Amino acid sequence: GKRSTDHVNMGAGLTIPPSEEAAREAGFTDEQIAEYKAKQTGETDVEGPAAAVEPGAATTAEGTTTTAEDAAGETDVEGPAAAVEPGAPATAERTTTTAEDAAARASTALDTLKKNDIGEFMSIHAPPAGVCQALAATIVLLAGISTCIPLKGNGKVACDLNWDKVKGLILGGMSHEFVPLLRTVKQRIDDGNMPAVNFEEVRPYLRSDDFDPKILALRSRGASQLCSFVVNMVLYYDLRKGEGADDFANAAEDVDPRLASLQAAPDAADATQT
Repeated sequence: GKRSTDHVNMGAGLTIPPSEEAAREAGFTDEQIAEYKAKQTGETDVEGPAAAVEPGAATTAEGTTTTAEDAAGETDVEGPAAAVEPGAPATAERTTTTAEDAAARASTALDTLKKNDIGEFMSIHAPPAGVCQALAATIVLLAGISTCIPLKGNGKVACDLNWDKVKGLILGGMSHEFVPLLRTVKQRIDDGNMPAVNFEEVRPYLRSDDFDPKILALRSRGASQLCSFVVNMVLYYDLRKGEGADDFANAAEDVDPRLASLQAAPDAADATQT
């Protein structure tokens, strides 16, 4: 039959009528007709028609689109991170306090405690809040260790630890042994020779808001250092007791939360004497 005058150029001088029926009548093959239809509809992309763009999707320099889900997963080659279960071990970014840390801070508190820091107690007649408690707490820890401290039959301190009494003990009968005996506390804990009742009796002091090394640093440098020593030695005792004599890995979160919050010793340079 006669070809339609409305032909489309297929290249190399080849033309094809616009309808399939006319094309077949003109002797064109199905492959040629399919090629023509593909050119007309734009389906020459071997990967198929472009995907619909999601609202809010970003367009890249190459003209492709990226959805929020694509962006979130671009660098995750192993799949999404597993959910962290409550009570899971601390990550590397989260530090925990060990018994060794507490012992080191207690030792630092004594190392930075100067003779003048103790001597200043003599000139204080009405101590600021927390100062007497800091000194009294050290006396409680040394009960049963220093023979200068009077005891009841149950091992508890037998006297009222008021300001005059604690000054009299620390600056009087215990003046030469006070700091040396404090340095033996850690080893006594390690050896199991530290009276357990001392740690029971000292805890009420730690519950006071004024029993805080940072707060006391503004009132009495010596009291601040002694407070830090007590806090860290009690923490050390609790951590050692919780993990056993040969394991120092217990975290501070497992003991008294207030005790853990008080563990850091103040910077000696920032402490202010009264």
